[in-house]
Amino acid sequence: MKITTHNEVEIFDLTSNAYLAPVAVGNGPAGLALTADASLLAVLDTVDEAVAVVDPVKIQMKTSYPVLTSSDTNIGCAGGALAISPTEPHRTMVDVQCTESLWEGLFHLVNLGTGSLTCTGVAGCATNGTDINFGTSLAAMASTADGSKVFLACNSGGGSACPVGLLNLAANTLTSGFAAAFAEAAIDADATIFAANFETSDANLNPTAIMAVDPYVGAGALSFNNVFGEKLSPAGGLLFVPQTSGVDIFDVHTGRLAQHVVLPDPIPLDSNAMALDETGTKMFLTSSTGVTIAVLNQWPLSIGTLNLSSGPSGTVATLRGSGFVSGAVVTFGTAQAPTTFVDLNTLQATVPSMSAGPVRVTVTNPDGQQNAFDDAFTVN
Repeated sequence: MKITTHNEVEIFDLTSNAYLAPVAVGNGPAGLALTADASLLAVLDTVDEAVAVVDPVKIQMKTSYPVLTSSDTNIGCAGGALAISPTEPHRTMVDVQCTESLWEGLFHLVNLGTGSLTCTGVAGCATNGTDINFGTSLAAMASTADGSKVFLACNSGGGSACPVGLLNLAANTLTSGFAAAFAEAAIDADATIFAANFETSDANLNPTAIMAVDPYVGAGALSFNNVFGEKLSPAGGLLFVPQTSGVDIFDVHTGRLAQHVVLPDPIPLDSNAMALDETGTKMFLTSSTGVTIAVLNQWPLSIGTLNLSSGPSGTVATLRGSGFVSGAVVTFGTAQAPTTFVDLNTLQATVPSMSAGPVRVTVTNPDGQQNAFDDAFTVN
């Protein structure tokens, strides 16, 4: 689904490869958020300052709820609904910028069943019971598929630094991490890797790498003209960055460009013009003439995370990444580990007998393709 300038949501049927009848959703649709069970679609209306609730099965609008309270208006936050992201179970998080205080803002949790903005009991909830505060207006948000975690990447304006944040609704915590000025946010399916404007971090919001964009700036087809809406692969090993000419795919640990996918139709300079499927092998993009669907026949090999950072020899570690195939071999240092192929995103490996200390973990596919993760595991 995509929003349009005609105040409606357009629906593209992947079975028939055709557009269905659109759904009218207020006067200024500017963002979409689908609940984890895919039963409700929330559409942010920045003109009416509301969230329209759409039934994606019946393909019809159910109702609309305001996203501002009277107190928001009193402190100058009217007219500043910026972004939307789904949360569990049937709620959505809306970013509200306080337009009378430059780059200051707050968040509201909108109950899609009742329209309630109550956040009482949620980490970061203010004493008024409706506002979640994190210091500045954080315009870029990304949620896990189950809606239990929301990654927040702040935009402080003027290039000044401010921290990213993670609202963990399951653990009821709101934490902060590395700082900069951001306009994008991405999270993997496991909530183990986060990305904001080409910078990645681990699950504790400690920065790990910055993507190497400089070497190909202005280099013909790889000209750096990115479209807002970078996405992490589901297992976190790759960062997908849409460009006007295609999609650049980076290794999240090395920051190196792993692949550039050239598309037949240009991508307009817009926000959230790309979505990935649950495997990361298929991309859906809003193009100049409609919808472009790109399938990766050869997926870059990458290691996103290991479920354990340390352990003795004999420990069974689970690797999450991309491009794994049956017959792939995992090596800890120079020692080959017994390896089990689970799926193209998952391998299991038993740590071989070896000396204690940190080791590089390497995955090698039968065709010789390799990917390494330095100091990924410590043998103890």
